[in-house]
Amino acid sequence: MLFLLFCNLTLLNASLEAGQNNFLGICKMHGETEFYILPSKNTNSNRNYKCRKCVRISNNKYTERKKLEVIERLENITNRDEEQSQ
Repeated sequence: MLFLLFCNLTLLNASLEAGQNNFLGICKMHGETEFYILPSKNTNSNRNYKCRKCVRISNNKYTERKKLEVIERLENITNRDEEQSQ
C-alpha cells in the first residue's frame, strides 16, 4: 500500500511539473488507470488525486440512490393521496 502511495505521489508531482491535470497511476481497486489531480487544502502539495474509475462508480451509486429516494417519495405521496381520497 505504501508503495502505491509513493508511486502515485511521484507521478502526481511529475505531472504537476509538466503542467498536466491528470496522470496514469495505480489504483488499489482498478490497477493501472488514469487519475484526476484536484486542489486540496489538507495536503502538503495542496493537491489530491482520485482514480477516474472510482469517481465514476461513486457517482453512479449516488445517482442511483437519489433516483430511489425520489421514487420512494413519489410512492409515499401517491399512497397518502389514495388514503385521503377514501
